[in-house]
Amino acid sequence: MKLAVYEAETRALQEYLRFEPIELISSTLAIVEVQRVARIADPVDGARRSRAVLERVQLLELDRELLEDAVSYTSAQVRSLDGIHLASALRVGAACMLVYDRRLGEAAAAVGLDVLSPGA
Repeated sequence: MKLAVYEAETRALQEYLRFEPIELISSTLAIVEVQRVARIADPVDGARRSRAVLERVQLLELDRELLEDAVSYTSAQVRSLDGIHLASALRVGAACMLVYDRRLGEAAAAVGLDVLSPGA
């Protein structure tokens, strides 16, 4: 989202990705999440920018197994969609996760992922 909508951390994230070329991976859930936020923030150009960002991201298909895995990561603190993001990272064997949400960051760290939040 930080790449599709300018926020306080956007510049730091862009710089980080320029010098630390990591593969960006998310689930297909990002199609809805990123485009929704970008269109709200910028009704004129948000859709185009969000599509450009999504072209840089390898999208993991949501399937029943992934959704069932996500359930095990959800709690009163970790919301459903964040559980899907966490399960997706674990599915692809990620070593780290870009996170700007405190609760998701704590959950990611609890399962052994390095949490990256450039600019936060």
